Amino acid sequence: HPCYYGMDFPSHDELIANKMEIEDIRQYLGVDSLEYLSLDEMLAAVPDGNRGYCTACFDGNYPIPVHEKVQKLAVESDIPIQEF
Repeated sequence: HPCYYGMDFPSHDELIANKMEIEDIRQYLGVDSLEYLSLDEMLAAVPDGNRGYCTACFDGNYPIPVHEKVQKLAVESDIPIQEF
């Protein structure tokens, strides 16, 4: 999921995982293996696990509501922000 809080991630449509299956991505990257960590596995790998980490880019559960129709660069460019 895209980040609406300042991390420069691609949009949903630009993310490779939304266009290809794991095996296709593995071949595209030319690597021997490719796996994803589950959200629980990722949080287990960082200090204090579930405490204080935003996981919206992984699970789409944004801690503060966002207007997903606003383009991510709208505040940095001349793209008009629509009223909702």
